Amino acid sequence: MTHTMSIGLPVEQRTIGALNDYGDDGPPSTRGPRSLRRRSPRIRPSRANAGVYASTVTLAGDRQKALDSRAVIDQAKGILMREHHCSADAAFDRLVRQSNASNRKLREVAQEIVEEVQRAPEAEDPR
Repeated sequence: MTHTMSIGLPVEQRTIGALNDYGDDGPPSTRGPRSLRRRSPRIRPSRANAGVYASTVTLAGDRQKALDSRAVIDQAKGILMREHHCSADAAFDRLVRQSNASNRKLREVAQEIVEEVQRAPEAEDPR
């Protein structure tokens, strides 16, 4: 082999692979990047699929985080509803106000409330 040439395959601000050309037929200058670029249409479907896959993985991760956050927020709302004898909307408003006042994410505030109840002594358990 007398030469190799590679062109990266970028997808959504990262490289997922490379198109490689290995040869021993003529000097590399006669088989430059244009030669590889002419072949690149053949790999467009792979690039597109990789982009869709990356987007899907990101979306799935974001949705899972949202579901996890929702569960904690719902738990905190329930705790506040019981403590303050208020509606779900009023409990959520309390969470939002506390989040804004402390300049923290709503999920963090909710998690703190849930953890506080979990740390409470078992003597408070009505069973």
